[in-house]
Amino acid sequence: MKHRKLTVLVFAGLFGIAGCGSDPAAPPGNGGNGGGGGGGPIDVFDIFLRPYVIERGSSLADGLPSPQQAQYALTAFYNGGEVGATFSWGLDPRLGVILPKTIELATNSVTISLLNPGDTPIGFYDISVDASSGGLQSSMTKRFAVVELNWMKHERATITNPAEPPVDLELDPVFVPRPTGEMIYFSGAPSRNSVSLWAIVPDRSFASPPEPAETALFRIPFCDLEPCAIGQVNSEQARTADEREPDPSPATLGRDELLFASQMDPQYYDRLTTQVDDVFPFNLWVVKQQTGVPAVAKALTFDVKSTGAVERYAVHQHRQPRWDPSSVAGPGQAARIAFISNRGPDPMVSYPARLWLADLLDSNSDGVSDTLVNMNAITEEAVSSFDWTPDGQFIYFLRGGSTVYRLNVANPTQVEEIDVGVYDPELGNLGFISVFRGDANLLAFQGTSENRVYLYVLDRSANSLVRITPYEFATGRNLFPRWHPTRREVVFVCDYTVARWLNGGDVYPLGNPGFAGQIRTLYPSVWTVRLQER
Repeated sequence: MKHRKLTVLVFAGLFGIAGCGSDPAAPPGNGGNGGGGGGGPIDVFDIFLRPYVIERGSSLADGLPSPQQAQYALTAFYNGGEVGATFSWGLDPRLGVILPKTIELATNSVTISLLNPGDTPIGFYDISVDASSGGLQSSMTKRFAVVELNWMKHERATITNPAEPPVDLELDPVFVPRPTGEMIYFSGAPSRNSVSLWAIVPDRSFASPPEPAETALFRIPFCDLEPCAIGQVNSEQARTADEREPDPSPATLGRDELLFASQMDPQYYDRLTTQVDDVFPFNLWVVKQQTGVPAVAKALTFDVKSTGAVERYAVHQHRQPRWDPSSVAGPGQAARIAFISNRGPDPMVSYPARLWLADLLDSNSDGVSDTLVNMNAITEEAVSSFDWTPDGQFIYFLRGGSTVYRLNVANPTQVEEIDVGVYDPELGNLGFISVFRGDANLLAFQGTSENRVYLYVLDRSANSLVRITPYEFATGRNLFPRWHPTRREVVFVCDYTVARWLNGGDVYPLGNPGFAGQIRTLYPSVWTVRLQER
């Protein structure tokens, strides 16, 4: 990736899904520089295009960088056939001009070059190859993507304790339509014990100074006197509690609200007088979105109190609340949500973190959700991540590994399994699934292949898996991908360098560590990857 005058962090890339990193190892078998032979039927089993970057024009520096021509290798991998096998390539001419890779090779060789003018529209493209050897033939088509990556320019949090930095400075981003314009909400973590919800303006001009992130998204019902009413939070405990996984209500719902999970404890003082577990739980909260003065957030779930010989609370985790995007609920009506929780039939036992459904009521018809009822677990085993289809009829979920599951909400025992390992045998550890509301066939998630983390899109209608990040990430990195509700655009968190935009730069660590030839920063920040032109 090129940087001009320290300003260019907006770029596009065309890449293949096979291999690892910017210069991955080739798949096993014939191919590469024209090796092959061995006789027998010819079988093309992979098409490989090394990741490359197309620079786009910038509003800074007199429009630089201008699109640059670049030449990249496109290769087929095959078994069998003879050394003299020929390959006929089929691709959209906007991807580039086919040229011989070297003077010894031709345009019908197993490996060719693409000369790209730098103005390819972003989106998905199919590349096909027909191989012929000794009268035998083999064909293959594979989907690739041209994408545009953009950093969401904003003032990042100041690290409050560089000696004990947060695991992720920014996490859980989501697009939020607002009456005053589109926003991105995310969780900011300037320290290990302080995580709060922030809001930023997307696509802020690089010619403008960074805009401070908004943090006052809602008010907390504080209580610093004992005893406190259930639902109120001690101010000191609230300041150090995590606020995670925001989910805005769909536009059709009839309530402009935000769900989130938080360790703010609405039973704080009551718990102090009893025997409690060591860890504060995550409970579900909801808040009315509005302009002007932030509304008061309301707790929807609580710990379970045992009043036996010794009073104690059972800690149950409630995570990843998501509205059913098909819900329509006016005052007094229920809105369906889903979440992950380890609660169960015995209130004092922690179960696997299963998928649950519940109805969120506006019990007093004042236009504000206030009560969660009809909670029902719909999986028996643990779930790590999930998302609804736009019609509310299905939920896709993950359990790690290489399998994507689709559950029929009306009949939860009916679960379809989709093994994405058929596209890449090395792929596993899937996480953070997100379903595009404009087309339920498009699933975004992160996965690990050959010990590197990437973002992928599974297109079920095209039966294709496409990698949508041109650079890899270290294992253990959480990317938190979420689709835009109406555009083919994914917001996520990554550690491409943004240190140049920080006030005074990153103070920890000194300098920016490099990874796979790409300058990185220790603290990830919010980015988007675009898959369609605006």
